[in-house]
Amino acid sequence: MAKIASRAPGKYELNCTVSVGPLSRSTVVPIKVYNFPEPILVVDPQETVADKNVTVTCNVSASADTHIQLQLKDSGGNVLTTGKPPVLYHLLMARDEDNRRSLMCEATLRFDAQPILLKANSVVLTVYYGPRMNDTSCPQNQTWVEGKKEALICKAQGNPPPIIECIKEGEPHKPGVLQQVTRDQSGTYICSATNKHGTVTQLVTVYVEFRDLNLLLIILPIVAVAVVLAVGSAIYTVYYRKQKIGKYNLKQKQKQQAPKPGEQVPLTESQSPQGHMPNNPTNGVVQNNSV
Repeated sequence: MAKIASRAPGKYELNCTVSVGPLSRSTVVPIKVYNFPEPILVVDPQETVADKNVTVTCNVSASADTHIQLQLKDSGGNVLTTGKPPVLYHLLMARDEDNRRSLMCEATLRFDAQPILLKANSVVLTVYYGPRMNDTSCPQNQTWVEGKKEALICKAQGNPPPIIECIKEGEPHKPGVLQQVTRDQSGTYICSATNKHGTVTQLVTVYVEFRDLNLLLIILPIVAVAVVLAVGSAIYTVYYRKQKIGKYNLKQKQKQQAPKPGEQVPLTESQSPQGHMPNNPTNGVVQNNSV
């Protein structure tokens, strides 16, 4: 098996001769060599502004009898249009998302629907557009926690990249910079994104969560202790007064039961010696002569 090559396209004959001793045999096979240069891709204009038309041209200089197919594709492999040489045109409206989009022209030589040779060329499209902000890139409501480090979130898309500024009550605040959160940072921020193609504005409201020292949790234990002390004091006072009054009543009763000077106190049988009443003229009455 042998490989052959030709420097120029055209019709050729392939002569194959086999010799064995004095005998030789030859076979001639006609062949046709195809070739074509890389396709020329032109994007006009290659740099444009969003919402403007762009013309894409794919050109390949090949003879009319070749089996060449032209295709315009993008970097995602999406086919924009297909056609035959020598020129293929496509008109597109430039959009924001077309920025840095790669456009490709492919020229493919096919026989019996099988690709034999493929050549391609590509161009990157540049699209300029004004700033774009939405609630994803620059959330309108943001919640921070007092004492923690937080950053104002606000981003924007655009080409060239826009400059973002946020202002609250006349004071500038740079997005994306961590800062210690305080309560006075809550409020509404006016954020704007600007490049040479325009300006957009977004209002951002920041809520700061904080925890006040709950005075009720301090007052309730104090009140509870005061109530307990007051109730205890009242109970003690009542108990003390009862005890004092009881002692006073007991003393008064003892005073009332005590014999007065000169008063005779009768003796009971148990108070008499040997259980007999004394034999005296007082008939069992003892005279109290104590002074």
